[in-house]
Amino acid sequence: MAWITPIINWIASNAVTPIDFNRIEGNTLDLYTNKVDKITGKGLSESDYTAIEKTKLGGIASSANNYNHPATHPYSIISNPPTIPTLTSQLTNNSGFLTLQSSVTGAYTGNGAASRTISIGFTPSGVYVNDTSLPFSRTGGLAISGNNVIGGDNVIAVGITTNGFNVSYRNTGSSSDVRTNTSGVVYTYVAFR
Repeated sequence: MAWITPIINWIASNAVTPIDFNRIEGNTLDLYTNKVDKITGKGLSESDYTAIEKTKLGGIASSANNYNHPATHPYSIISNPPTIPTLTSQLTNNSGFLTLQSSVTGAYTGNGAASRTISIGFTPSGVYVNDTSLPFSRTGGLAISGNNVIGGDNVIAVGITTNGFNVSYRNTGSSSDVRTNTSGVVYTYVAFR
C-alpha cells in the first residue's frame, strides 16, 4: 500500500487529528476493498452480453423491423372470404339480408269514416298524404313524428300511429272540414322510415 504514504504525509501537514485519520483510513480502506478491477480489453461502460445473445442479435438483418403496411390489399388475400352479393336480386330477406327502403309510396281510397288507420307495416317517421283534386291543407299534408296535420276544430287530418297513419273525414260545409278520408276519393301517400 505504497500509495497511502502521500496521504499520510498530507494529513500530518494539515493538522488532522488521530480520530480524523482513523475515519479517513477506514473510508479509504473500504473504497479499496470494494472497488471493481479493470479487465484487460474491456472499457468502463462496456456491456457484457453472453455469446448466445450476441449471436442472436447479430443474426437480425438491418432494417428487419422497418415494415410499411400497404394502403390497400387485394380481396384474394382474405382467407375464407364471405360471399358478397353483386346483384340487387341477391339481396333478399331469405338470404339474411335486410332490404328496407327509406320510403314507401302507396294509395288508399277514402271510406267516409270519421277516423281510420292506414296500415303500412311500420311506424313511419313522417308521412305525406295528398288528394290532388282539392288543393287545401285539410285534404292532406305532411305529418312528422310528434307533429300531426291538424284540420278545423283541432281534428287530426293526418297523424302517425304504430304501423301506419291515421286519416279523418269531417264535412261541416265550412273551412273546418277535414277531408283525408272522403268516401270514394283516392289519396296518395309517401311514408318515410
